[in-house]
Amino acid sequence: MYKVAPDTLESADKCQRNYVCLNEETPPLCPVKDCVNCEIHFISVNTFYCAYFLYFGDEVICTCPVRKELFNKYDV
Repeated sequence: MYKVAPDTLESADKCQRNYVCLNEETPPLCPVKDCVNCEIHFISVNTFYCAYFLYFGDEVICTCPVRKELFNKYDV
């Protein structure tokens, strides 16, 4: 299981998927397409809604603290 900081987990209180991204056996739900300065994470969107999606033109930015830390820490 991936590990994230406790405060990161606390700040992701809008997660509707029970933190499934923390399970190493399944890939995170939203693949990161591009990352800018470890802060802005552009993702490939599947067909579901997420409270952490931020739409920017034709692109989607992930604002989930857990997903961002997973990418920055484990490159997944």
